Amino acid sequence: MTVTAGTPIELVEGVYATLVDRANAGRARFGRPLTLAEKILLNHLGDPTEPAERGGTYNDFHPDRVAMQDATAQMALLQFMTAGLPTTAVPSTVHCDHLISAKVGASIDLGVAIDTNREVYDFLRSVSAKYGIGFWGPGSGIIHQVVLENYAFPGGMMIGTDSHTPNAGGLGMVAIGVGGADAVDVMTGFPFNVRWPKVIGVKLTGSLSGWSSPKDVILEVARGHQRYFGVRALDGKLLPRYLAVVNTALAPENIAKALRSRGFNVLGIHPIGGPVAES
Repeated sequence: MTVTAGTPIELVEGVYATLVDRANAGRARFGRPLTLAEKILLNHLGDPTEPAERGGTYNDFHPDRVAMQDATAQMALLQFMTAGLPTTAVPSTVHCDHLISAKVGASIDLGVAIDTNREVYDFLRSVSAKYGIGFWGPGSGIIHQVVLENYAFPGGMMIGTDSHTPNAGGLGMVAIGVGGADAVDVMTGFPFNVRWPKVIGVKLTGSLSGWSSPKDVILEVARGHQRYFGVRALDGKLLPRYLAVVNTALAPENIAKALRSRGFNVLGIHPIGGPVAES
């Protein structure tokens, strides 16, 4: 497969080609059903037979792609250049959004950023062109939204040098924010090593009221967990929303769309007026 800045259909087909067998083997190994996140992780394991324990083992994974923002991409690309490779091992992209300061207005702030960071942008653009890396210049969009709309796909796995990389999880990916060194490892063909995450199950029942939205529910789940277990309580954990039965005054199809956009798999509309969803 030729490496490109986009997500080649061959890459997606390759992920799906092994997903069922890897998931079946995982169920047999663990002796229980798997969450969607676990299926994706098992499918991207470097060695599908190696031990895997929630919160216990460190495992090697092979993500499908890498994304970098302009502040962190500089050192990552400098390191990649020393590898002596003609192109990246997986599709990779650079997104110029973090060096733009919002002070006056979009057009003025963009012009100031281009003038102030011209040398950085020229470097990122030229290196990206040389090594087949996708380049999203200043003004082309915010990294986590561009990745969601252009590169995310259900069942995939990606890493990004931006804390908002998990936004790609809205389309059913396992997407993890990392440092530049981890990005370089994957771009040069080495595995991404990380501890197998713990999984927190959340059951949602009842109804949304007033000005509440599905996003408010998700934020409250995260806030409540940190309140009881500490500020870093969510480190090394995944939060698959495994069941949601929600009664809402909003049109059922609208709330179903909202749930899907936040990573839920909507199974149908509950008779009380809310969608039933699981991961």
